[in-house]
Amino acid sequence: MSLFIARVDGWGQGSHTSRMRFNALVALLLMSGAGCQTPVEPGDDGGAQQPADASVGDAGSDAGAVDAGSDAGAVDAGAVDAGAVDAGAVDAGRDAGAVDAGTDGGLGAADAGAATPPSLAQVGPRSALTSRSGGSLPPGNYTGQRFTTAVQLASSGTYTFSDCDFAAGIETVFGGSTVTRSVTLDHCLSTAIYFEDGGQKNWTIRWSHLVGGNQALRPKGLTYGDVTYPTPLVVEDSILEITNLGTPAAHVEAMQSLGGRQMRFSRVRFITLGPYQNGITGQTASVNYWGADGLFEDCEFLDANAYYYTLYTQGPNNVFRRCRFGKGLASYVYKDASSIPATFVGCTDLSTGGAVTAP
Repeated sequence: MSLFIARVDGWGQGSHTSRMRFNALVALLLMSGAGCQTPVEPGDDGGAQQPADASVGDAGSDAGAVDAGSDAGAVDAGAVDAGAVDAGAVDAGRDAGAVDAGTDGGLGAADAGAATPPSLAQVGPRSALTSRSGGSLPPGNYTGQRFTTAVQLASSGTYTFSDCDFAAGIETVFGGSTVTRSVTLDHCLSTAIYFEDGGQKNWTIRWSHLVGGNQALRPKGLTYGDVTYPTPLVVEDSILEITNLGTPAAHVEAMQSLGGRQMRFSRVRFITLGPYQNGITGQTASVNYWGADGLFEDCEFLDANAYYYTLYTQGPNNVFRRCRFGKGLASYVYKDASSIPATFVGCTDLSTGGAVTAP
């Protein structure tokens, strides 16, 4: 570059015409930027566009954290860490043993962005139904049907019910450990579902509304009170509700579990009809859970004035995470000296937001 400048300088000492040519050439070089460039400040990209980084999301955005099992596309707001997306925060199937590291550390304060159960308008059938009788149904797919009499399911096979109404409920066939059926309810309405048989409860209930007079849902173990045999019942984005107290019973709860293991409830609202009638109708709790390795996540338990204790629970390794409780007339959780206490992670009072812990 220095040799080129020397030769140009010599050329510029000639005639007026030569100097004009020289000035024009210098101007051309300066305009083209061929001889010099504007210095780039450290950290400045000079206007160049940075390549997109798929691992970084907009603050408050959590496009990757949608629960794959939820067809509503509800975002797991607890997966957003200080406004930045955690690329590994997709809750794959809601692992019963997983605790959100970095949110509550496994214990203590509730996640500020806990998910909520659906409203009544979001659950149950979404379209007009065709009425038919129930009775014994073979395994298969059933859509848009209203069963006017009780439905009976075989002990084996795969059932899928979408947008169905079980006006007289669902009955299961006795069979002990030989029961291997698999059942999915999606956007269904049903009077109480009682699992009177033992065996595995390979049931998945989503976006459904279960109603009852004594219990809306009553699963149990292989035998009464057994908590060792796997009963993989999954209930998600649903409402379990006592809508009519009816005949007085020994127990009235939105769900009563009589044993079982590995049941999971995510974003479920449990409602026992109030007000409390001084024991006349047997209003016991919102949930009476007797089981092992159970997980209740982002659930709500009410009506608070319908019972003395909101929750009865017994059995090993039961976890209530980010749940919200209405406080019963006496307290939240019944304390039984003979039972194993459940673990409460980030649970709060529905009204005050105060912490709810094991008694």
